[in-house]
Amino acid sequence: DVVGEMSLISGRPSKADVIAQIATEAFVLEYDDFQRLMSEHAELASVMNKLMKSRFSAGDEIQILGKYRILEQLGEGGTSIVYNAFDTELEREVAIKMLKYEIATSEDFKRRFKQEAKIIARLKHPNILHVIETIEDYSTEFIVIEKLNGYELNYFLKNQGVFSGKQTCEILYQVAMALEHANSDLSGGIIHRDVKLSNIVLDDRGHVKLMDFGIATTNENAAEHYEGTVLYMAPELLQN
Repeated sequence: DVVGEMSLISGRPSKADVIAQIATEAFVLEYDDFQRLMSEHAELASVMNKLMKSRFSAGDEIQILGKYRILEQLGEGGTSIVYNAFDTELEREVAIKMLKYEIATSEDFKRRFKQEAKIIARLKHPNILHVIETIEDYSTEFIVIEKLNGYELNYFLKNQGVFSGKQTCEILYQVAMALEHANSDLSGGIIHRDVKLSNIVLDDRGHVKLMDFGIATTNENAAEHYEGTVLYMAPELLQN
């Protein structure tokens, strides 16, 4: 049996009562060794993801992250898990993106995760997803973002078919306004580099939000290397 696993993840002491009915030998796993094992064994990291998901839905104290109360899981991708949460101070719903343990031990991914938060946090525009804050806890990283009431564009295309000409122009206009703001000198000349259907959310009022600046760069660094989803990259970049 395993006890104290949440204390091991959080790095905070906690109490547990254990009664051994037979002769028992106890093994202690130190925090630093635990972090090393997760970085070396993806299977352990995957198990910890499942543990956190079960604890976040268990209805106990683990549902609290700072001033936020985890309500339910909204989605899951290759690098993160997104939760619906409630801000207990401002009394509003937010979304919280948790970096998966498989990559939380990778300094490069952690750097990108934090970079995305920093970039979006300084982009104040109605068509760009708003970042509220970042939290480091439970041996991983969290980004608290505004709760979007809508669906990604690929959802609409799959379930409703192509947009009308008027709808298409309105969506493109809003995306262009977001990109123009991000790339302005006042915003630091940010280039998104991954504009695609799954990174654009549309609500029932026709309002667009651009999200996922995880591989964004600046005008100064754009020529150093090229990144993005191949099917959505500019042809001239692929030629290079």
